[in-house]
Amino acid sequence: MARRMNTRSSPDVEPVHILSVTQALRNARTLFEEHNSSFVEQRSSPQNEVAEDDLERTVTIPNKDDLDRDTNNRTTEDQLDNYSCPSCHIYVSEGIECSSCLKWYHQSCASLTDRIYEQLSNSNDPWNCQLCNSPLPDLLFGQLNGHQEISDRLDKTYCEIVSWQKNLFMLPRGKAARDFLTELTRLINLFTFDTKWKPLALKFVHVFIPIMLQKPSPRSKAANNAKYLKDRLQMWEKGEIDKLMSQCREIQNNLKKSKNQTADQRYKAFCRFMFEGKVAKAMRFIDHDEESANGALACTPEVLEKLKEKHPHSRKTHPSALLSITSPAPESVIFEEIDTELIMKSARSVSGAGGPTQIDADIWKHLICSKFNKKQSEELASSIAELAKILCINNVPASHTSELLAGRLIPLDKRGGGIRPIGIGEVLRRIIAKSVASVLRCNIQRAAGTLQTCSGIESGIEGAIHAMRETFELETSEGMLLVDATNAFNNLNREAALNNVRQVCPPFSQFLNNCYQSKTRLFISGSKEFIWSEEGATQGDPVAMDMYAVATSPLVNSLASTLDSSTRQAWFADDSAACGRLQTIKVWWEKICELGPAFGYYPNASKTVLIVKGLENLPCANSLFSQTGIKITTEGERHLGAVIGSEEFKINYINAKVQGWVEDVKELANIAEEEPQIAYCAYTKGLCHRWKYFQRTVPHIATLFQPLENVIREVLIPKIFGREISDQERALFSLPLRYGGMGIQNPVEISDSEFAASAAVTRSLTDLILQQKSDLNLLDRSEMARVKNSLLQKRNECFKEHYDDLKSKETDPKFLELAREKGSYSWLSALPLKRLGYVLNKQSFRDAVRLRYNWKIPNVPRQCSCGVQNDNDHLLICKKGGYVHIRHDALVQVEAEFMKEARCKDVVTEQHLIPTKGDHLRARTEKGDQSRMDIAATGVFSPMERTFFDVRVTHPNAPSNRSIPLNKLYVKHETEKKVKYEDRIVQVEKGSFCPLLFSTSGGVGPLCDTLHKRLASIIAHKRKEKYGDVIRFIRTRLRFALLKCVLMGLRGIRGKNTSQNEEQLADISFGLIPQIPFYEA
Repeated sequence: MARRMNTRSSPDVEPVHILSVTQALRNARTLFEEHNSSFVEQRSSPQNEVAEDDLERTVTIPNKDDLDRDTNNRTTEDQLDNYSCPSCHIYVSEGIECSSCLKWYHQSCASLTDRIYEQLSNSNDPWNCQLCNSPLPDLLFGQLNGHQEISDRLDKTYCEIVSWQKNLFMLPRGKAARDFLTELTRLINLFTFDTKWKPLALKFVHVFIPIMLQKPSPRSKAANNAKYLKDRLQMWEKGEIDKLMSQCREIQNNLKKSKNQTADQRYKAFCRFMFEGKVAKAMRFIDHDEESANGALACTPEVLEKLKEKHPHSRKTHPSALLSITSPAPESVIFEEIDTELIMKSARSVSGAGGPTQIDADIWKHLICSKFNKKQSEELASSIAELAKILCINNVPASHTSELLAGRLIPLDKRGGGIRPIGIGEVLRRIIAKSVASVLRCNIQRAAGTLQTCSGIESGIEGAIHAMRETFELETSEGMLLVDATNAFNNLNREAALNNVRQVCPPFSQFLNNCYQSKTRLFISGSKEFIWSEEGATQGDPVAMDMYAVATSPLVNSLASTLDSSTRQAWFADDSAACGRLQTIKVWWEKICELGPAFGYYPNASKTVLIVKGLENLPCANSLFSQTGIKITTEGERHLGAVIGSEEFKINYINAKVQGWVEDVKELANIAEEEPQIAYCAYTKGLCHRWKYFQRTVPHIATLFQPLENVIREVLIPKIFGREISDQERALFSLPLRYGGMGIQNPVEISDSEFAASAAVTRSLTDLILQQKSDLNLLDRSEMARVKNSLLQKRNECFKEHYDDLKSKETDPKFLELAREKGSYSWLSALPLKRLGYVLNKQSFRDAVRLRYNWKIPNVPRQCSCGVQNDNDHLLICKKGGYVHIRHDALVQVEAEFMKEARCKDVVTEQHLIPTKGDHLRARTEKGDQSRMDIAATGVFSPMERTFFDVRVTHPNAPSNRSIPLNKLYVKHETEKKVKYEDRIVQVEKGSFCPLLFSTSGGVGPLCDTLHKRLASIIAHKRKEKYGDVIRFIRTRLRFALLKCVLMGLRGIRGKNTSQNEEQLADISFGLIPQIPFYEA
């Protein structure tokens, strides 16, 4: 029968816990006799006689503090184990006993609702825990025998691992890496194949990876990592987990703990992240926003207590929050879309740090999407896809997924005081959740509707802002209420949420149920402490926003009935707003206070703001809301990151923001002195986006950005490019790269157009919110797409007009044509990735910009060693020093490399042609016996066809090319190559010929572009990559190879580099050089 702990009291003793624990019966009786003989006498008297079976259910069990203690006054481990919950390992003061294993569980750990818990406690029906429901055969892992022993050992190991510092290496190449992936796949398959190891499979996964990938030393190389990985795999196969943990403990003990970073360390960290392509992480070091956090806090008892306050215990669910379940169960076939390709796509898109085990997104990307272990990586992705399907279809016991669902909690110090907890989930969970959400995106959006805009609706938050702003500006509107909910995501009622999702969005239900059926652990970063997440959405869950959107939709729909035709509401997650008549807003507020808590939505009146429109409405507002504790203002307030209210408040708010951005730009300008390339990339790909959201959501603020434009123009740009610029050059720099510019837009000029574009794109959604129609099927997505295309076309026309105007003002406009050639600007659009060789030093970067705009190169000799006056054009065509051949050979090697990657056969460089007399060849055909082609390959354009390639790099501004238009220049040089070689190759070699034309500015000829597209298509197909990603990489790789050779030639040594009077090195006798030593006392 099910046995439940309860609490009773007697007149003579303090309340004690009454349990049903058969194995503790003897100890309980002894304690009764020793501590309260009168109570024993009452129990044994005839009127109080109790049957033996009833006695077993109601024996008194001591409190935790009453257990026997050892000589050091500590409770013995054996005693604690008798009364600790197997799920959370915490002492059970009230719970339920498993009829099979006699273990005690908390109600929440057993995943029992209040109703079922009450029924079991009052019945004689047996209750089995999840483990006993599916008895397991004996299991062996090394010296560990049996499920419970292995599980306990894994739990102990996992709890130690989560307290370690991050010290993991990327998976190396070779057999050890393949064996690692094979074993990881096998562990996941133990779960997906429903084996006897299923309850332990995911525990093994989250122990296996951090142990195997532990760096031997902070600076260990790939070869050393591979050696240790091989040895560890052998120990793992033998089940020697103690040896593995001993090695890892030694490594962790030798690691230095991180300290507060100095300014120099912050600068180095910024550069390191930029060189790794992690722009978002790098930009955290440049942030003067007063609302951002100061940094992570140590896990002190005070911090831990505050974190516990922000993660409340499970609350009872009010019946009014539960929808009746009438929706049919979904068909499982819809989850067949979760396959290997989707998992790999999700893995590529995921980013950020790791969860409790510190396995970050970069490591998982290399595990799942590795080119070097393609077969094993695909098998791993396939097993993860099966795991995701099981979570979407089947009911999985919570104990099987506890490590997968655990999170890492970072307590951040708010600048205004307080703690902001940031949760990070395991990357494996995030990959699975992203895949599931992408498959169910349409279902989630339909369930959430148009009034709750956090479900992934395109530009949803902007639509909500525009709708509420337009409502506020209506003559009939009297005010706007911006509601703040207390600890909204952590307070969401889980039972109500899971029940309502089952009705509103059935396909999403089972996955959420498997993620939230039980409480999960949140480990405090940098410590061994953890807290429980019992309510709300778990910190670090990618579908938390989707869950919140669907779970709160019944509340949003219920509130809609309180609104009249002139009052509207709009939501983005927990940020709700109502705008219109004050009397209706008051009714809406009372309704949300009445209904919200049942759903876990607790309005916080002290942080809720009522913006009153005009002083004439202030008396009415005070009379209606004076007793509510709501802040009443006629000025304004933030709304979803934007601002709404009076013009004065809006100006003051944006001015404060602009001042912070000015400081950010100045700090970036300081970095630009030494690292102009990464400063340029940080601005164009990170910093400039900080104010674009405000430009899209707040109207008429263009002039407020003038201080920002001033510091960009006068400080940042000169520091990046090493010179002052004119007004015309500033206008040119504001154009996109494809129009010859630098993509450094003028914030004053684009502010109004950004707002107009946002309002136009979201018009359809804004209208639905204004009409308070929540049916997403009414959203005209095709109209939104049409508007976007129309705006893009108009924008390009505007850029073209601006470009033509600037071109007409230039005395030598050809450099603008060269600057906007396809591929010529790829070196500017690429991130400065060190591992790909995309990094330029400050002199090279600035020289490259000078070449792009035909500026004079400083600090070069006035006269070349060949006797000609030096200028930019001569530096690129002079054959002295061999730099013309260097750039040619570099391109040949890169082109051959891509052909090999495309698996073309017999790729050869410097291929000699078959000798021929040439009597039957055309007159101008090359007939020499020593003739050779730069590259020859088979199977480039058609199977078994031998194609010969000859590379030429020409300078468009050379005297022979200067008067030829660009479109004709490439055709001219291609024709010259064909006349010289094509007839011989076709007639003698029986192959085909393709000249590859490059310009020093980065442009390519038509046939060369065709080859690159062909290679990109082949590589993309064979490697299952996106064609756009491959062709972009080909162009960028070739552009950097050419650019570095061109830059080398600008400042390279031509001719003799020593004076005529200087003795040659070969003639020097080092022992005969005169020396006079310094006198030292």
